[in-house]
Amino acid sequence: MTSRRPVLFAAACLCVAVGATLGALRHAGIIYADSIHTDPVPPATTRVVPACTDAFRPGQPIAIGIDFTCTDPTGHRQYLDAFRCTDGRHLITVEPRTGAPQGWGHDGGPFHLGNSAIDPVYRRTYQDCIG
Repeated sequence: MTSRRPVLFAAACLCVAVGATLGALRHAGIIYADSIHTDPVPPATTRVVPACTDAFRPGQPIAIGIDFTCTDPTGHRQYLDAFRCTDGRHLITVEPRTGAPQGWGHDGGPFHLGNSAIDPVYRRTYQDCIG
């Protein structure tokens, strides 16, 4: 008589893989936990990505989405550097290639002008961020 362990192990691995895939798709917003929605969800292609010049204004709260992208003056999507801080916030750095002024700040916090490579205030903020 043959052992059923390999079959059970394969089935368990398949269940874990399917669960991980469904969890990742749900986290990405591609599938949803409930099957009935009161408001239609727009497809990802219609999602509005802010202009970098609008999202990063000196002294103003940073208005950026969770994927940390914005569009440059030519309409191309720019991916920003963002470090996840130990307190759950993100420290975002902005380069001139985005069309916005060079600077940095926490998501939802004020945007600070400056070159993150040489700014001592940024250096202290970064150290506080990563712990």
